[in-house]
Amino acid sequence: MAAPAAVWTRMLAVAALLGHALGASNVHISHVRMPSVVLNDSLPSVVLDCEYELDAADRAAAGLVVKWYHNRSPAPVYQWIPGYPPQAFGLLRGHVNLGHVVSDDPLKVHRAVQIVRPTTAMSGEYTCRVTTWQGVDSATKKMVIYAPARGMNLSSSKPARHKVNITCLVQGVYPEPAVDLFVGSSHSDRRQMRGLRVEKSWKDGAYTVRVEKLEEDRHLPPEAVIECVLTLPDTDYRRSRRIMYFHGTAPQSLASVFGEPAQSDLARMRISAGAAQPVAVWMLTCFSVLLNIGLHLRLPT
Repeated sequence: MAAPAAVWTRMLAVAALLGHALGASNVHISHVRMPSVVLNDSLPSVVLDCEYELDAADRAAAGLVVKWYHNRSPAPVYQWIPGYPPQAFGLLRGHVNLGHVVSDDPLKVHRAVQIVRPTTAMSGEYTCRVTTWQGVDSATKKMVIYAPARGMNLSSSKPARHKVNITCLVQGVYPEPAVDLFVGSSHSDRRQMRGLRVEKSWKDGAYTVRVEKLEEDRHLPPEAVIECVLTLPDTDYRRSRRIMYFHGTAPQSLASVFGEPAQSDLARMRISAGAAQPVAVWMLTCFSVLLNIGLHLRLPT
């Protein structure tokens, strides 16, 4: 035998469809409130609120059901019928504070969903659907719960003297990112590189993206700034890495180009210093010997 709440829900749905078919829709959702963007693990909870208005007939007859849906799933993730405790299902089971109260109005007490410990898996579109004896209304809003990249690296190699292979690796990010390569003689005149080889993988709820481009020197400025840019859709999150490339030479990081010596330069400096040290010792020894000879020649007999 079906549970009372389930039977009640079916009856309300049939009544709402009949009322809607007859043109009587007296429930109206005015706002759906929730954060648009949330950084993963940054908040203890988030609230999804569905503000609606009921006319006098709906309030008198009651017959109210509030449901929340995630993305395009036909099954609700939350349901509340006045007179019954709220319920969480599927994705939100175990992640909702079922005692959360948003209003003193007995027909609006548990209309909102308080998600506890939201994760990236709960990112997506949420639809609030309010059904009464007289009608039905629904509204949808998107919430993105994003995870910043755990790692981002831009590197390069020389498969041939006049070619460079550029690789940008982004690890542990959500949602699926956009990763682009740019090149130019400066930041102002850069162009987006085309024909990239892109590899994407999914593990432990996050994306890893590897982007590669094999380019010939003749397609690049003599002194090229190569940049990898990572962006996440529907957020302001953006990260970038840059390297410098000179025709026919191995690319260098911008730090080494603008004043900080590269490792090879440091090695040459150490070798030069080591080679100069024996010469200095030899010159000092010769000077000491000549000084002693001079002193002896001046001594009285």
